Amino acid sequence: MIRENTVSSSPVEPAVRRMRVDSVVATVIVLVLALLVGLSIYAQSPPHAEPAEIPASSFSASRALRHLSVIAAKPHPTGSTAHGEVRDYLVRELEAIGLQTQVQNSALLNAYLKAPNNGVENILARLKGSGNGNAVLLVAHYDSVDDSFGASDDGSSVATLLETLRTLKAGEQLKNDVIVLFTDAEEQGMLGAQAFVAEHEWARDVYVVLNFEARGNTGPVLMFETSDNNGWLINEFAEAAPFPFAHSLSYEIYRLLPNDTDLSVFKEAGLVGFNFANIDGITHYHSSNDNLGAVDGDTMQHKGSYAVALAKHFGNADLTRTDNKNAVYFDLFGRMLVNYSNVWVIPLTALVCALYFGLLMLGFRKQKLTAQGILWGIVSLVVSLVLAALVSFALGKIVWLIRGAPALQSRLFLLGFIALAVVITSVVYRKLRRGASVESLAVGALMSWLLLMVVITFYTPGGSFLFHWPLLAAMIGVGVMMLLPEDKKTGAMFILGLCALPAIVLWVPVIYQVFIGLTLNWIALTVAQAVLLFGLLVPLSLAIKDSFKRVAIR
Repeated sequence: MIRENTVSSSPVEPAVRRMRVDSVVATVIVLVLALLVGLSIYAQSPPHAEPAEIPASSFSASRALRHLSVIAAKPHPTGSTAHGEVRDYLVRELEAIGLQTQVQNSALLNAYLKAPNNGVENILARLKGSGNGNAVLLVAHYDSVDDSFGASDDGSSVATLLETLRTLKAGEQLKNDVIVLFTDAEEQGMLGAQAFVAEHEWARDVYVVLNFEARGNTGPVLMFETSDNNGWLINEFAEAAPFPFAHSLSYEIYRLLPNDTDLSVFKEAGLVGFNFANIDGITHYHSSNDNLGAVDGDTMQHKGSYAVALAKHFGNADLTRTDNKNAVYFDLFGRMLVNYSNVWVIPLTALVCALYFGLLMLGFRKQKLTAQGILWGIVSLVVSLVLAALVSFALGKIVWLIRGAPALQSRLFLLGFIALAVVITSVVYRKLRRGASVESLAVGALMSWLLLMVVITFYTPGGSFLFHWPLLAAMIGVGVMMLLPEDKKTGAMFILGLCALPAIVLWVPVIYQVFIGLTLNWIALTVAQAVLLFGLLVPLSLAIKDSFKRVAIR
């Protein structure tokens, strides 16, 4: 009799297979999140410059750049011979487009000027609409500081508006008038804007203002400031802007800085409007490096996309709106703008708080949480944040002493400091975990976020979106992790990965922009933001770590 050999499967094999599946899922999650981080940063780029050969009714940065060979030929501060040459060139170009053009000469503010001259000389032109309604005002300043060619600040904006007006003139007639104002003496205290508001009859016709600035020579153009009660403006901006880079936190930050632009003057006069600027390449700002060769055509194309689209939109809009409350808003990859009224900020905060206490009840009922573990979760995140910020502040000063200005916006240094923050946070959590469960550590981190959310809600509501949506998603992930049994770790890790997406999509661009805008001088703030983000991802990172660890041990 021949007996068949039967091989019985070991009960260990299913566990091994689960470990392998866990490690594969963990690897995929890590790769997807890494790609999302990379995409979030890559998306912080302006659209490509269009060639001069495109139709006349479309904006071309290549055509706009031609104006800079005259505008940025030499430094042209107010009162200089070069400044007069730029003035005459701009008048000729506006008249060549076929616009009603004039020079506003004002001696009202001469006492503030540093050089003898003919007074503030604003340049104005008007593109007539078919109606008799209010006007859209496009603004850029044409003076430079003494030792700069003023190519980006603000020659690029002036050239952009020249091409914008040519584009509008080549298209269909708008309903409302469009006025362009090239202000003088902006660098000496927004004197040209003040003269226009105080003395020029066209100021009474202006309804909405679009002011274009530059604080560097490259990068995307951010809509970083609006007038107050901006709900209506943001709704219109979301509808019209083709490549919107904007979030309501930027104005909250800008209000804390000792900075002003021409828009400040218009806001004080009761007008509504937007402020636009590119902020990358700060080493070119107000220096001899701000020359024609350093201007980024892609950045000018982005400015032009705003100027043309918004001038057409408001040029055909019914400019009789009433003020709305401020909006909370943020862009997604520079392709769409999400916005809602800030009347929702407090209700959303209340909802998040209620769900958090529901999560606490669930965790204690499932015996997944301990009070001590939650405490260690809070302490771990706070210690990580403080320690990483202090170390980064000290190292940032050292880097500045060694490398100077070139390090201010270095992406390599940013990457290094973020990696340092991750290492410090990982070490702190490992040292302070004290046997606390992943759920307890996560809920502790969520409590820290919750407290910050409450503070933000009442003091800087424009930044509330950075807490509401990531917190809601994170709590869903932690709640699912508590509900699933131990043998469903793969499913829990997958859900945690999905719930990490809002935090990365919203926080990574802001962290990047804060570094670009505030530079290495504020690296402690950038690192603190990175630690906060990492703290929210603690349950996911620990789950991924455990999955790899189980396979390694096996």
